[in-house]
Amino acid sequence: MAVIDVNAKIEAWKNKLLDLGKRNRLLNYRETKRSSLKILSPECFELYRSFVQEEKPLIFPNITDISESDEENEEEYYYPIKTNQSPKETQRTLKSLRDKAKTALEEQGVNILYLSFGFLKWTESEPSPIFRRQRSSAIG
Repeated sequence: MAVIDVNAKIEAWKNKLLDLGKRNRLLNYRETKRSSLKILSPECFELYRSFVQEEKPLIFPNITDISESDEENEEEYYYPIKTNQSPKETQRTLKSLRDKAKTALEEQGVNILYLSFGFLKWTESEPSPIFRRQRSSAIG
């Protein structure tokens, strides 16, 4: 009767689950309108301290806070989190991210919602003109 090393089998299964290809968005990040949101302020270290260390919530602009007559002057309003999108677009992107994350969690049991602090920019080989972006650290 052969003895089966259960730990070795589990490790082999884990290695098969790891996708090192270009489809893995953790290794080959592509910025899109509805699946990424760049935070412009506060700066990285302040955001990390507030959100991670002090566990304060992220407060994004809410479009209900802006009257229709003030929409063209959205930049004049102060919000704790400032993004690369207008308040309306920010809300649409956040809703899309929430919906995708909820679906992935319910259907696959996988959390896909992350906040990244920095990216690595790299090429696959020395002469390659194609740069890849990879999240350097994330919270999820």
